[in-house]
Amino acid sequence: MSSTEGYQVPELPEPQEPQPRRRTGLITGVIVGVLALVGGGVTLAVAMQGPDAPGSSPQGAVSGLVDALNKNDTVGVLDRVHPAEAKAFRDLALSSAAEMKRLEVLRADADALKMSGGVKAEEIGFADEPEEKVTDRISVVKLVKGRVSLTSDPAQAPYTEKFLKLMEGTPGASVSQTSTVDIADVVRRTGKPVRIATVKVGDSWYPSLYYSLADFVLQMTKRSWPKETVPAVGAASPEQAVRELVTAAVDGNLRRVIELLPPTEMAVAHDVGNALVVQMSGEVPSDTKLVELQTETKDIPGGKRISPRKIVLETGGMRISLARDGDCVNIDAGQGKRVACLDQMLAGVEEAAAEEGVQLSEAALRTFQNIGRNVLDIGVATVEEGGKHYLSPTGTVNELFLTFLRGLDAKSLAELAQLGGR
Repeated sequence: MSSTEGYQVPELPEPQEPQPRRRTGLITGVIVGVLALVGGGVTLAVAMQGPDAPGSSPQGAVSGLVDALNKNDTVGVLDRVHPAEAKAFRDLALSSAAEMKRLEVLRADADALKMSGGVKAEEIGFADEPEEKVTDRISVVKLVKGRVSLTSDPAQAPYTEKFLKLMEGTPGASVSQTSTVDIADVVRRTGKPVRIATVKVGDSWYPSLYYSLADFVLQMTKRSWPKETVPAVGAASPEQAVRELVTAAVDGNLRRVIELLPPTEMAVAHDVGNALVVQMSGEVPSDTKLVELQTETKDIPGGKRISPRKIVLETGGMRISLARDGDCVNIDAGQGKRVACLDQMLAGVEEAAAEEGVQLSEAALRTFQNIGRNVLDIGVATVEEGGKHYLSPTGTVNELFLTFLRGLDAKSLAELAQLGGR
């Protein structure tokens, strides 16, 4: 399930001609759009923190999910999501919610468990042979009929009045919409049932988004689930995990990349990994090599963030070096050195605004500078399991998401919105 179900994300307006001052308007549109997207995802994702509600069989797990949908039982629906996926979405949602409240996008009293829309499943029907056993832990449930509808109502979202004013005039910002998927239609068009992968955790079965996506990819590429998994083999430290990941990536060693993913969070990657390795085994190895990697480590909730400070690669007999130096990046690609600095970017933004007759305030420039500095600090998240360290994809996405938000404050957000409206 998508973590943005529950709110209508406003569409950004298309630029029209003539379009004076369009650059500042575009910047503001992107900012407002991203904030609406994040805020819209908070409620559904945080709700995924509920207690386990297991299924006694794969079909029973899907039936339980359908029953909860029909009762509009939000917590009951989300209780039936695969626990590791629920935790990943929950962590992202909790961090995002805190930032949304700090930016006065969500109200301080916003109830994370209250959705502004609903999902309804009607007349769901299973295939004659509803379950396809993949392994003792994985089973695919097949649906052949029924309708699933999603209704989003942004008017019920816990946005602040201040943020709603920022979205005024944005197409679709206050329109309730319902979209419906007819499963029988899908079956007629594809000639195949709709497949939902379920996973056994302990003694219970859970529908899984990640495993369903993996199953979809395997079906599209006409491949079967591998019988053996790629084991999780972590590194001795967070820094070593990043170094080994970069080395494996530039060497084209996909198996090692999969081994460095967390065994709990990314169990699906380990289960499907051998199919990917076999598919790519015939490719020509990369001639790119990692020569040097310098990093900086920072504590984040649940793990560490490792940010690159210098990376040197060798490819085709040429060395390429990128090195962070304060607010600048020194680039040496073998054909002369260049320096790219944040001040240059800010000067370009200021010049573009001046061409449109807009003078950016110190507060606006400071906001762009804060965002730029945060972007320069982008890194990958690592987690520890069983005394070993792994690269966390969901933690990394979380950090990337929050990097943008941390460069804003409520006052600068309002000022940028006013710039876009001039």
